[in-house]
Amino acid sequence: MAVLVLGPSNAGKSTFISSQPDGEKAVFGSQISSKSDVPETGYIHYNLLHHSVAIAVAGGDIREWDLLSEQILNDIIASGCVKNAIVIVAPIAELLSRARKREHFEISTGQISGYDQGLWSKIISSVDFFALYERTFEMLDQHGIAFEVLYSSSELGTDSPSFLPSDRTLVHHNLRGAFISTPLVDDVARVNEMPGIDYQKLTLPRGVTSVNRTYGHVSEGRVKTFNILRDRTLAGRSVLDIGCATGDFLLRYERYGASALMGIELNHMRWSAAVAVAKLLHSRAEIRLENFLTAPISQKYDDVLILNVLHHVPDFKTFLAKAVEATGDRLIIEYPTLADNLFQRLMPVEGDFEQLPVVGVSSYKVDQTFVFTEAALSRLVGDLGDFTYTAHVSPIAGRKLLIFSRTHT
Repeated sequence: MAVLVLGPSNAGKSTFISSQPDGEKAVFGSQISSKSDVPETGYIHYNLLHHSVAIAVAGGDIREWDLLSEQILNDIIASGCVKNAIVIVAPIAELLSRARKREHFEISTGQISGYDQGLWSKIISSVDFFALYERTFEMLDQHGIAFEVLYSSSELGTDSPSFLPSDRTLVHHNLRGAFISTPLVDDVARVNEMPGIDYQKLTLPRGVTSVNRTYGHVSEGRVKTFNILRDRTLAGRSVLDIGCATGDFLLRYERYGASALMGIELNHMRWSAAVAVAKLLHSRAEIRLENFLTAPISQKYDDVLILNVLHHVPDFKTFLAKAVEATGDRLIIEYPTLADNLFQRLMPVEGDFEQLPVVGVSSYKVDQTFVFTEAALSRLVGDLGDFTYTAHVSPIAGRKLLIFSRTHT
């Protein structure tokens, strides 16, 4: 089977391929015009930024795009010839430095024109590389393509790029120019066996995913909910996750480039697991074992998350007021509605009451205190600050997601 070597321009794909047996026979993506051109063996060299050139020339947004909307990559993946991939990652600053010095494309691509330093520098400065790599890993996972990650940097002690094995969970460090050794198998297994870690489905090093054995409503993971929040780049943003459990959303934000991360959790087992995972991944996240209502919050955060927490809080008005005070840009609330299964078992409700400001009283007996209508939450938050909001159906049955955005003047 063919091996797909992926990475942005100047990451070191050609250097890696040329160091492999028969590397000189590699096929470049630009040489593939249909699925029939995809070789069954050998190396395929593909520039992850290839499609961004067409987008940039057309004047489009090159921050992020659907990877498979690019015909060459779509043909490569659809051919069925690729079962393994090498994903090469280099520091963003180093990619930019290499682009500003480069003069030519690889000769074997058949391109005789010079390397457009200005165009490529603009592209590298504009692309959200954190999102690019996360979407690359998701694409490979979805198509059953196993992959390895290599960190490429001329800062490793040689004049030309050299390579060290990395891990998908560490790529955000690599993009910032830091190499961190992948944790040992036994260390990953030890963390994955901790009590409380099964509450969320976490992406751990070495291809390990924590298994949710107990909580059916979140057993498939939270990627669908997370993707609703990604209508903008998360690179450089700050996030406060109230009731962060084992840190799933904090770690997702971090892989997408968030720089300041705070989690607050009341459950000791989940907090302990979150701290252990953060340490394993050399995460920047600070995770506190505290009650949010009494926790000292000394700064505002771009995003404040209240995901499936508010219905457990008796004094939800004070809780919301404090969350709004900590919100710099977006307040994101996921909550049970009147249609929630647990609430319906206690008190079947028929009809659409979403435009009425109703708070339903549930019961501690079913691990739930309140349910809310959209009108109720929008009014409660609206009384605390100037916000607009969008409503989304949560992937969890009977729940909604409201994203409140501050009206900046």
